[in-house]
Amino acid sequence: WASPAQKAAEGNALYREGKFEEAVARYADAQTDMPEAQELHFNLGTTYLRQERYEDADRELWNALGEGAQARFQASLADEAAMDRGVPLATEEPGFAAKAFYNLGSSAYRQNKLREALHLYRFAVELNPEDEDARFNYEFVERKLKELLSKEKERREKEKEKKQDEQKQKQEKQDQEKKQQAGQKK
Repeated sequence: WASPAQKAAEGNALYREGKFEEAVARYADAQTDMPEAQELHFNLGTTYLRQERYEDADRELWNALGEGAQARFQASLADEAAMDRGVPLATEEPGFAAKAFYNLGSSAYRQNKLREALHLYRFAVELNPEDEDARFNYEFVERKLKELLSKEKERREKEKEKKQDEQKQKQEKQDQEKKQQAGQKK
C-alpha cells in the first residue's frame, strides 16, 4: 500500500517519463486520500495541459489556486480597473501561484483566449518577476493582440470605405437616372 505522497512521487516520475495517462491515474489515486492538496491539483492540471485536455487542466489549476480564485479572476477580467489593482488572489506561496497562473495562461492561449491569456501571464509575472518565460509569453500575447486589433480596425475601415463607395455609386446612378428622365420629358 502506497501513501498519498508516494503515489504523487510516482505520478511525478511518470510525468517526467512522458507517461501522462499513467501519471494522471497516480495523481488521481493520491487525490482520493488528499482531495484538497493543492500540489496534486497543480500536477493534475499540468499533466492535462500536456495532454491538451484544456478544460480539465483549467479546472485542476484553478482548484490548485484555492476556492474562489477563478471567480475573482473572472470578475477582475470584466473590470479593467480591478485588473490594475493586481493579482485577485492572496496566497502564501506566490511561486506556486505564479506557476499555476502561467499554466492557465498557456491553456488560455492554446484555446485562443488571448485576452484571458494576457492577464493570466501578467499575474504570473507579478507573482514572480524573475520568470523570463512568463514575461516572454506576456509580451508575445500582448503583441499578438495588438496585431489582431490593428487588423480588425483595418478591416472595419475597408468595410466602411466599401459602403461609402457603394452609396456614392448608388447616388451617382440615381442622379444619372434623374437627368435621363428630365431629358426625356423635354
